[in-house]
Amino acid sequence: MDSHLVYAAKMDRGESITGLVPTLEIDIRKDGNGLVLIDITAKVTDELVQFVTSLGGVIVYRSNAFNSLTARVPMQSIETIATRQEVIFINRGLTAKHAGIHCQ
Repeated sequence: MDSHLVYAAKMDRGESITGLVPTLEIDIRKDGNGLVLIDITAKVTDELVQFVTSLGGVIVYRSNAFNSLTARVPMQSIETIATRQEVIFINRGLTAKHAGIHCQ
């Protein structure tokens, strides 16, 4: 799991990053529904897709051929998704920027 996602999940739960570092400035944004965009590298299966959606996630992109799944999910579900055997890595979802403005 991307370290920014780990830190964001901790802060979302009200936990300190470490004993000496209470918070960090992290560029992970929730959408209007409170979901965050993530990119999952995994053996993409129907079961994985169903699992993500059962946690309140919305699938944005799926490619079995490229082992890629992009989804908007609740922050606190990311660590649960990461425990799945078929998941290799979870990264922050990348959003396009145009003239310094975030586009989602």
